[in-house]
Amino acid sequence: MNLRLTGLLGLGLLIMSPLMSPAELRPGRHLAHFAKARLQLPGLLEECRALTARKIPYVYGGTSDEGMDCSASVQRLFRNRGISLPRTSEGQANTLARRGQLWRVAAGESELDVFKRLKPGELLFWVKNESPNRVSHVMVFVGMDGKKAKLWGARGTGKTGLSGSGVDFFHYSPGSRKRSRIVAHGAPRPSTTTESHYNITVVSS
Repeated sequence: MNLRLTGLLGLGLLIMSPLMSPAELRPGRHLAHFAKARLQLPGLLEECRALTARKIPYVYGGTSDEGMDCSASVQRLFRNRGISLPRTSEGQANTLARRGQLWRVAAGESELDVFKRLKPGELLFWVKNESPNRVSHVMVFVGMDGKKAKLWGARGTGKTGLSGSGVDFFHYSPGSRKRSRIVAHGAPRPSTTTESHYNITVVSS
């Protein structure tokens, strides 16, 4: 079964069909329900620390301790907690939408406001400004550290985190990325359904 995730990404809008209607996706509409639905994953932070301790370098396309990229580190993290996710960040976003576990970021909403409503363990998804129709990056939200967000995962070639590893904890200043932006966040929960990849179809305004 293919999921059709339609988004007006140029306006920062994602419309998920058939899971939710456009009216249901208005800003703030599902916040109360979302707070109840979010998964509290026991041991997730400990798993992040354990993977960080392996000193895994960043390698684009890598899936082993010899090197991983952002989506591979997220896939490994949640697999170790019993949750199956696809290999790519785009596939992960679509799978969460398929499961009813993805929420879009409203047009004009600041990243700081997005971070304020997140709970530890949620996934954040970015698109590049030059490729707004494709999810290109994913990281795990750990919590706020002062005015900075603390994230976990892998950020790119040559970038190391707080302990000096490619797969690591990172500080992130909301709004600091000029060439990319957050378009959605998701709360993975255990599922009995096995998915591999779902395509994102983008309709421009």
